[in-house]
Amino acid sequence: MDQNTTPESPISSAAVKTTKFVLGADEEIIEETFVVREKSSGLFTAYKLDGTPMSTGLTRKAAAFATSHYLKAEQDGTLWENSTTIESAKMGVKL
Repeated sequence: MDQNTTPESPISSAAVKTTKFVLGADEEIIEETFVVREKSSGLFTAYKLDGTPMSTGLTRKAAAFATSHYLKAEQDGTLWENSTTIESAKMGVKL
């Protein structure tokens, strides 16, 4: 593969919006994997180094925490073990 081509992603480019960014003066790379950036809305969003948005939080620490745990679970293969269903999707009445 030459330098001008990138590997095909299993997710279509229309499904995930990626952002190219330059590291700001007050930003740092966390765990060599992602960066947290403040958005104009006042929320903080974590981005992978390729620009893929990950988690959003009210604080920089919350976005970093959520992204760190998500990436760790994804790497361990335990991502779906940590999710639960709160309500069932069954209708309570006959139609």
